[in-house]
Amino acid sequence: SRYIGTNNGTMATKHATMATRFISTKLTRTSEKARFPGTDSNFTDELQFINPMELPSIPIYRVVDTHGNVKSQEAVDLPDNLLLEMYKKMFMLSVMDKILLQSQRQGRISFYMTCSGEEAAVIGSAAALLPADTVFTQYREVGVFMWRGFSLNDIMHQCFSTHKDNCPCSLPYQEGALGGGAAE
Repeated sequence: SRYIGTNNGTMATKHATMATRFISTKLTRTSEKARFPGTDSNFTDELQFINPMELPSIPIYRVVDTHGNVKSQEAVDLPDNLLLEMYKKMFMLSVMDKILLQSQRQGRISFYMTCSGEEAAVIGSAAALLPADTVFTQYREVGVFMWRGFSLNDIMHQCFSTHKDNCPCSLPYQEGALGGGAAE
């Protein structure tokens, strides 16, 4: 087989070298450039429409730099109690994702997709909307439901398909539009 012997060792060396290169070029605490696989983009604190054909790479918009300093003029000063509530929901969502992913892999539930790494985008977007605003959700946006008042029990009843699930849909969080605030 072509994966046995020296070729296997060569492949392992190649992958180790690639990993070392990636780790050594990762974003450092003093870097103003992000280095992700496949790109070498600058950060920007200006939110604007651009023509991607005019730039070698699309800049990455950020509000906070790698040191935690606010960089953008568009940054909003939010009250501490709102920030704390957003943080609690993001943390709860992260923990719930881990539990439900393991439940899905063990065959206890049939379907679940995590929103790992997207917690702030989901919770932050939901918090910015008015309670009467309609939201068209996707699989990885269960945080919107949490923000709108769904309890962990509501979410678990839906994922585990119990008789207490009040959702008329067939897949978790695929009812389409979520409007009018908390679960009805």
